[in-house]
Amino acid sequence: MALNTRESARDITALDIPDTSASNTFEIGFVTENVEAVIKRMREQGVSIIGEPKVKPWGQTVAYIADPDGHYIEICSPME
Repeated sequence: MALNTRESARDITALDIPDTSASNTFEIGFVTENVEAVIKRMREQGVSIIGEPKVKPWGQTVAYIADPDGHYIEICSPME
């Protein structure tokens, strides 16, 4: 689990996270061995892809989708 400020979350995710504290945004993450395949399947199902798979500096592949209420969901590879 990670706790981040909105500013650091914007830096890490490159998502448009609002500055207001009135927003109850949160992120939940799911680990998979094949991020690209999961994102492909989500796209085929009409899910909103808000961040394409990207390899982070620490080596983890991460992508983001949004649930129907707009909450961020991270799809990521395991941390080695």
